[in-house]
Amino acid sequence: MTIEREPVTIEDRLRLVYGTLKMERVMALTGKSEGYLTALTLPSRRETLSMLLAEQLDLEYHRVTGQGFPLYEALGLRLETAGAGRFAEAAVIAQLARQFAKEGGEAIAAMVDAAMSSGDPDTLKKTLRELEDADRLNNLSITAVRQALAHARDGPPPPPD
Repeated sequence: MTIEREPVTIEDRLRLVYGTLKMERVMALTGKSEGYLTALTLPSRRETLSMLLAEQLDLEYHRVTGQGFPLYEALGLRLETAGAGRFAEAAVIAQLARQFAKEGGEAIAAMVDAAMSSGDPDTLKKTLRELEDADRLNNLSITAVRQALAHARDGPPPPPD
């Protein structure tokens, strides 16, 4: 049965390393059994690749092929992907801050106008609209910051397997 996987995963890169180095060499290098090493390539298994083992395998792969460090590169891609979500959240917060500053400033100016208008209904209606616009953006901003706080506290959602 074929197991569906993301195109570049640590497990995928591990299979590349095994195929290049051959399993006998990998077992000798790491002192691990074939069953354990194979389990590391299955995302559904609980066994996970240690950083020390990844380093050993990447260095040997590089020594043999003279090319790259596939496990390190896959981890880097995974970290960049996780970081992209945080940068996206920061961009949303920045955009909302800009809009909130504009709407908040307009609401304050409208409140000053309302205070000086001696109760003019049109001015009060305009002030209410400006305050409601600022409040709407305030609520969106609160939601965005709460979401960013949850991700900062709990970490980003796990990448797909």
